[in-house]
Amino acid sequence: MAQPIKYNTGTKTTGCCIRKGNYDIGIVQNREYGPTANTEFWNGYDVPSGGFVSFQNKGSQGPSIYSIPDEASLIEYGEQLNLGGSYPTRWDVLQRCSELNTIALVNIEYPEIPLIDNCLLILDPGYTASYPWTGNTFFNITGGNPTGGTLNGGVQFAQGDVRNNWADATLQYDTDTWVNVLPFSGALTTFTINVWVNISSPGNANINLVSQTYSDFGYIPKSDCNFFIKGDGSGNGFGGGLRISNTDYVLTTGSLSGWNNLTLTYDGGNLIMYINGVSSAILNVKQTPVTNGSDTLIGGNTNGLSGGSSSDYFDGKIGVVHIYDTALDSGQVSQIYSQYASRF
Repeated sequence: MAQPIKYNTGTKTTGCCIRKGNYDIGIVQNREYGPTANTEFWNGYDVPSGGFVSFQNKGSQGPSIYSIPDEASLIEYGEQLNLGGSYPTRWDVLQRCSELNTIALVNIEYPEIPLIDNCLLILDPGYTASYPWTGNTFFNITGGNPTGGTLNGGVQFAQGDVRNNWADATLQYDTDTWVNVLPFSGALTTFTINVWVNISSPGNANINLVSQTYSDFGYIPKSDCNFFIKGDGSGNGFGGGLRISNTDYVLTTGSLSGWNNLTLTYDGGNLIMYINGVSSAILNVKQTPVTNGSDTLIGGNTNGLSGGSSSDYFDGKIGVVHIYDTALDSGQVSQIYSQYASRF
């Protein structure tokens, strides 16, 4: 089923699964425009089987809704709208819609995004509104700050094939490629880091999956790092944790193959690593995480710089990335895993 959508000109509505410009996307009760928890968006209508669905803001009238059956139809769709310029290819149309707050163009078949509240960042190449189709700004589809990430070094979009709407698309990384996200406003004293990963070559301790910048030039660790999931040094898997006053508190995943969902949580007392929705390790950490004020890095290496050897860089695919400012519990982690598992 397509993402249900909620028109709302106010602040983000608690319970919505995503926020974009003038829209809350999700099932919300007692709002002026549908859906509601009882009817959902498509109540009484056949759900389209593929392509995209677009919602265009018309302030006094509510949203106009368009069904776009396939990628070829995106050009015709773009010609019918006032997008503020010429957009002759489907990639141009997708990019422009991602840039506009007045349009939410989404994959018709995409999992309902759960647990949006307390979510600071969602980057997802499989979600039409997030991937930078012709630019290099990776849009944060929670609608908050930071507003997105920046692609570096030619990260490759690995196109999916779900009914021509790419809902299963991923990012392909190799040497000298990464995404950086501007720093959060302060330390995440509790957090959840959730990422889907398919690693081709584990490499060494310098490879990065999702971390605040862990090391300086030359791979000298910073004294503090708010959170990290990076190479564990064995060449077989990842270590996730935090660094405080030159001490790492870390849990390892062990050897991994194929697609895996890794979730790292910290609740102020316990650091927990989940693999595919199941807790695999727990470490008691009675410390308060400290930010070093640096960017968050996705892929690449632990210092976010060019010039390392090939083994210093993440080599593989990354799917959706979520970062929360709270520690999700085991049931919530399982819920997120289940929501996305069929995609990967």
